[in-house]
Amino acid sequence: MVLLLRRVACQGARVAGRHRFFSDFIRPGGNVSDAQSGKLRLAFAASCMPHPDKVAKGGEDGYFACPKSRSFGVADGVGGWADNGVDPGLFARRVLCLALEDINANPDGEADLQK
Repeated sequence: MVLLLRRVACQGARVAGRHRFFSDFIRPGGNVSDAQSGKLRLAFAASCMPHPDKVAKGGEDGYFACPKSRSFGVADGVGGWADNGVDPGLFARRVLCLALEDINANPDGEADLQK
């Protein structure tokens, strides 16, 4: 992967009514000529805007993007866990945290999905 670009905005319970922005990043050495040459390129953007009824808990979805491992993960549609007494937002964020930890712990950057 030659070029990785990310722009992320997130609105959560701790910053009610305000957006937090993380700066863009481009992998060193990546440039327009690389992108035009047909080499693989990934642009990743994400936004968390919880339903107004779920803002107090930070919403139910989660995501991560890791330029070092060139990986990203999204947990969406986990609301059904609430029927089992599990906080869907905590579940989504924990699963993604464990996935990213596993990706970073392996030298080849692959998660062990059997864990």
